Amino acid sequence: MYIMGENPVLGFPQPEMVEKALASLDFLVVQDMFMTETARLANVVLPAASFAEREGTFTNFEGRVQRIRKVIEPAGDSLPDWEIILRLADSLGCGMPYSSLQHVMAEIGEMVPFYQISEEGDADGATVYRSELNTESTITRRLYEGRFPSGFGRFSPVRYEAAADTPKDGYPFTLVVGSTPYHAGNGSRTSRSPRMAGFAAEGYIAIGEPDAAQAGIGDGDEVRVVSPWGQLTAVARFTDTLPEGVAFMPSALPSTNVNRLFGTAVDPLCGSPALKACNVKLEGVEAHD
Repeated sequence: MYIMGENPVLGFPQPEMVEKALASLDFLVVQDMFMTETARLANVVLPAASFAEREGTFTNFEGRVQRIRKVIEPAGDSLPDWEIILRLADSLGCGMPYSSLQHVMAEIGEMVPFYQISEEGDADGATVYRSELNTESTITRRLYEGRFPSGFGRFSPVRYEAAADTPKDGYPFTLVVGSTPYHAGNGSRTSRSPRMAGFAAEGYIAIGEPDAAQAGIGDGDEVRVVSPWGQLTAVARFTDTLPEGVAFMPSALPSTNVNRLFGTAVDPLCGSPALKACNVKLEGVEAHD
């Protein structure tokens, strides 16, 4: 298996199961910026450069293209992802016809017609991109305006269906998992920032004071959070922003990997793991022990 820029040991439900599965592979390659929990299981780790150490673009879902420029040299032996892939292809005897990022972008424009971008400088020296749609050229920072290009995508309403294995009995609280202003994703990168850690260094569970009183929990107490599939400990923080019966935990603090609280059920429509909410019970650690 070849894993590039992902940390499934932190990002998937039931991390112990994921770790066991990855450890059983005959050969695992991980390409990443840091020695993540997944990279520690790899036979070979290929060090990738960060966004500040390479050239390229980011394109988000709305079609906005952001140019990135290298401001520092890559640390150690790390390389931009595209160079690593080229070197690997050459070593396998399957060389690719690229010698620069411009060649890569040219192929993207050929394979995805509406993604035909050429750089131009605007009045303040920033980079803008020319996008050709329906034979009309416009200078924009986005690939398209208004509706999606024909054949590209569409929005459709769907009916919510709860995951099949969501027991409620004995688990009176709904735990909602999400982002905070200080960390992103599963924390593989942002949790390594000393400045970010100054805002949120340890995992916590936010809960309303009435709910905490019902569970016999005080502000700042160490709490055991138990779901039908796993458990962890976190510090309780009182808040007045949550509805009754609802608690919140950040998703991007590896010290309390909330994904261990989730089962392996997937959404029946999109096939994604149900990693946003589950039913839990709360226990004071000292009282329980």
